[in-house]
Amino acid sequence: MLRLFILAFTAALAVGCAKSSDDKSPAGEAAPGAAAEEAPAIDPYRKLIDRNAQHPELDPTQKIGGWEGRSPFEGDRVIGLNAIVERTLNVSREYDRNIVGIRAAAEKAAAADATAEDRATAEEGLKKVEAWYDEAKAALDDMKRAEADLLASGEYYNPGIFAGMVKFVTDIETELREEKAALAARLGR
Repeated sequence: MLRLFILAFTAALAVGCAKSSDDKSPAGEAAPGAAAEEAPAIDPYRKLIDRNAQHPELDPTQKIGGWEGRSPFEGDRVIGLNAIVERTLNVSREYDRNIVGIRAAAEKAAAADATAEDRATAEEGLKKVEAWYDEAKAALDDMKRAEADLLASGEYYNPGIFAGMVKFVTDIETELREEKAALAARLGR
């Protein structure tokens, strides 16, 4: 459910960041060929972002936009944070695609009539979960370092967006840690 919420949030954010166009001419009159129906109002936030796009010569700290007239993050900070979230998302997707089979293999290996092959298949599945956990843990460690760097920098950032990023990375690491422990216990490790 959390992943669905995050994907919906990401999609909404992507739609909000898409470049909008204005059907008005510079004089404020409708452009020729404009639809007779009234164009939907453009969000003031969107207007600020578009104004930035018209001035690529500006330094990121000089641009206006975002909430309270600012971008949610300064400079390239958001690119680094998004890379951490993307790594975590990729691990999460791989886990989701494979975990049903891994759990089934662990159940089969835990049965009284399990063969050595069943046990080997379950151990291989556990190794995959351990590898995914290691990747998620590395992403969480990177996010904690990024958080410390962000706070030490004194840069402006949107705490709501950042908290969502941290929560997502933390939740995936927690889920994988718990799954790893459950599978290991199921296999008698």
